[in-house]
Amino acid sequence: MNSPVSRLRRTIFVGVAVFIALILALIVRRDQDAAGAEKVTVSDSVGGQSREQRITRAPADPWIPVPGYLAPVDFPPTGTRLTRVTDGQAFGTDERVYKHDYARRSAWNADGSLLLLIHPYPARLLDGVTYRLLGEHQTPADPLWSHSDPDLLFGIGRNRSLVRYSISSRQTTVVRNFPGYESLSIGGGEGVQSLDDRFVVLLGSRPGAVDLILYDFLEDEARIRTFVGFTGPGGDIDWAGVSPSGDHVVVKIDRGPANRGFDVYDRRTFSLKRRLFEGSEAHADMGFDDRGREVLVTTGTRNSAIFSARLDDGSTRLELPARVVTYNIHVSCRNFRRPGWCFVSTYSETSGFDAFLYRGIFGLKLDGSGTVVRYAPALFAQDPSDLAYERQPWAVPDPTGSRVLFSSDWGDGSPTAVVHTFVAEIP
Repeated sequence: MNSPVSRLRRTIFVGVAVFIALILALIVRRDQDAAGAEKVTVSDSVGGQSREQRITRAPADPWIPVPGYLAPVDFPPTGTRLTRVTDGQAFGTDERVYKHDYARRSAWNADGSLLLLIHPYPARLLDGVTYRLLGEHQTPADPLWSHSDPDLLFGIGRNRSLVRYSISSRQTTVVRNFPGYESLSIGGGEGVQSLDDRFVVLLGSRPGAVDLILYDFLEDEARIRTFVGFTGPGGDIDWAGVSPSGDHVVVKIDRGPANRGFDVYDRRTFSLKRRLFEGSEAHADMGFDDRGREVLVTTGTRNSAIFSARLDDGSTRLELPARVVTYNIHVSCRNFRRPGWCFVSTYSETSGFDAFLYRGIFGLKLDGSGTVVRYAPALFAQDPSDLAYERQPWAVPDPTGSRVLFSSDWGDGSPTAVVHTFVAEIP
C-alpha cells in the first residue's frame, strides 16, 4: 500500500542514502586532493616476506665491493637490488662527483621514465628505468620536474627569470622576469612547486632585504612579502617553499640560537600562522602523513628523534625514537604518489654513533608506529678528507616511493674518492 507513511519512509531513506553518498564522495575527493595524483600501491615484500620492521638494534650490514656501472647487485640484508648509474668514462668526464640536485628535489620525472643528474654540468639525462645515459642538457638553474608533464622542467633562467624547459625540444620559455635582484632562486635551492604545478616560492635577494615571491602560474600573479634586514638564501632565511597542497608557505629562519625554526604562513593571506620546532636548524621536508594531513618532517629541536608536525594546527607526533636515529639526516617526501611515507638518509657525523640507524637509507611510515623499510646501507666514509658535503647521500625516492636514489663514496674517504649515484629497488 502506497500510504503517506510509506512514502515518508522512502523519502527519508533516499535522503539518508544521498547524504551518505555525498559524504563518501567528499572523503574520496579529499584523499585524492591530499595525494595530488593517483595513488599507487607499493609492495614492501620480497618472497612473500614483509620488509616493514621496527628497528631494535643496529643492522649488521656486510661490506660489499662497489657495484660496476649498470651491473645490479642484490643486497640480501635489505632485500633490494643496488645499481650504480654513473660512470666517468660513460659520462665523458673525469669529475669526482656525480649526483642529483638534492634530497628535497625529485630526480625522476612525473612518470618515472626519466632521471636527471645535474652534477657535473651539463646535466645528464638517464632512462628512468634502465638508467642508460640518454644525453646532456643545458638545463636552467634550480631545475624542478613538473608533477604532471613528464617532459617539463621549471627553473631559473638568465636575467632573473622563471622559465620552463622542454626535454624533448630542448627549448627554454620565459614565464616571467623578476629584474632588480642580486640573486633569484626557487626557494633558496630547496623549494619545490605545489603538486598541481600552480604555486612556487622564489627568493629574491637585494641589498638589505629578501623578498619572498609567491608565483601563481595559473593567474600569472606574483605576491611578495619582504623581509627587511634579512639575508638569504642560506642566511637569515635558509630556504622557503610552498606545501604540496599549495595551502601553506614554510620559511626556514636561522637568525642565531634565539631565533630559529620553521615559520608557517597562510598562502592566501600571507599571515604568519605559527612557528614549528622553535630553535631547530635541522633538515626537513613537507609531505602527507597516514591520514592525508600535510606535515613537516624533521628531527626534534633538542632531541634527535624524527617528528612530524601538522601544518594546519602545529600538532606534533613522534615518528622514530632517538635511539634509532641521530641528527645526521636528510628527509625527502618526493614520493607524491605514495603519501604516508617519507625517506631518510644519513651522513658522516661527529657523534651519535650508537644510534641504530646511524648508517641507513630507509623509508619511514608516517603513522607514529616507528615502522621503517630499509633500502640500502649508507656506506659512507667516516670523517672524509674532503668534499664532506658532496659525499652526503641526499636520498630521494621516485614518485611511487618504490625506488630510492642516493650518492655514496662507498667508504673511500681519500682525496681521490669518487662520489657515484646509485639506485636501490625491490628486485
